[in-house]
Amino acid sequence: MNSSFPYQHADQNGQNALPPPPQHQAHETTDAVKQRFLERPDPPETSHCLSCGGTFQKQTIADVIKHYADQPHTQFHSPCLYCRGKVHRYRDGRGELQYYHDCYRSTKKLDQ
Repeated sequence: MNSSFPYQHADQNGQNALPPPPQHQAHETTDAVKQRFLERPDPPETSHCLSCGGTFQKQTIADVIKHYADQPHTQFHSPCLYCRGKVHRYRDGRGELQYYHDCYRSTKKLDQ
């Protein structure tokens, strides 16, 4: 008797067997991972930096990074738990509190 464990088609020990495995149809391939990293720009919004008191236009995270890379920020919210670098806060265009920190950029002194 051929066994296709765990998908046996006959009753075994008085119990009903599992149904056969589903048949997979060939589908077009999709790069689902890449979609996670494609940033769709939001409409520009004015954000308020709580470290320097300045404002900047934010459309993507690149605008936030540029703000913290282009000008000195001697004040900051707290040190990072992992790298002890500066953790900053800003209010976005909706008034919601946001945090900015990048351990790599901080340890390489790319943010000021």
